Amino acid sequence: MTLKGDNGILEQANKARKKTEEAKKEEENIFAQAEIYIVGKAEVGKIVKESNKTINGKSYSYRNPVIPEGFAAIETEDATWNLDSEGNPKGWNKGLVISDEVDSNGNSVGNEFVWIAVDNEKVNYDRIAYSKEGWENSQSSNGIDTETNSLKIVRNPSIEGYYCVEMLAEDERDSVNKYGGFYIGRYEAGVKNYTDINFEGFNEPYSIAPSDEWTAFKEGSITIREGETVWTLITKKEAQRQSEQLYFLNKAVKSKLISSYAWDTALKFISQVDEEFPTNK
Repeated sequence: MTLKGDNGILEQANKARKKTEEAKKEEENIFAQAEIYIVGKAEVGKIVKESNKTINGKSYSYRNPVIPEGFAAIETEDATWNLDSEGNPKGWNKGLVISDEVDSNGNSVGNEFVWIAVDNEKVNYDRIAYSKEGWENSQSSNGIDTETNSLKIVRNPSIEGYYCVEMLAEDERDSVNKYGGFYIGRYEAGVKNYTDINFEGFNEPYSIAPSDEWTAFKEGSITIREGETVWTLITKKEAQRQSEQLYFLNKAVKSKLISSYAWDTALKFISQVDEEFPTNK
């Protein structure tokens, strides 16, 4: 056997290398296709079971929202889950809705949430300071607190360094980066099944609650539905507890009291549809 020519060792080795590379590329393409469709399809009006899905069965993104296990995609007048020419739901930037309970006709009878798409172009996941006064007296000239990586909100411009910040929770940041957005309650948090409204111990003139975990609505539970009694007369700590326990049995989702990051991002998202909608600028 010679080293050169069509039948030489070097030529045969070169052909073998090319075939190996072609086989590897084909394998990578197959795995890529599998990754695209590995999520599984959801149907409008039907509760997703077993694992998170999307409406088209492809990987989730800001234009193709994840539909968590235990929830169903719901059609509304403003946002439809019908697919566009690119295969993504047409209403991805209009406020797509999911619900944790539907009737036999696929209509929502449960808690509802709206998709806030974070494309990192028009809408970034960050918070906006409501006041720029006094930044010249702070340690960072552009108003960014380096320790928490968040915008400074100055409380008293006359006192150097007197501002408040909120650190972005890592699990919150990672979730938004992974899914390309988040869901926010479609309605204000309401209260249901309460046994009594009791103001005992509440200092009304100064709005001072008798404890950190207080609410006037005794034995009440949280609900995110249209027409419910809005849950006021509740401390922040109790509101946090109620928000976090809403889906503590569902391992596919995590609920929490809205952060300043989620709130400001939601305002920016809505303003993309309605230019006159106010934001925290």
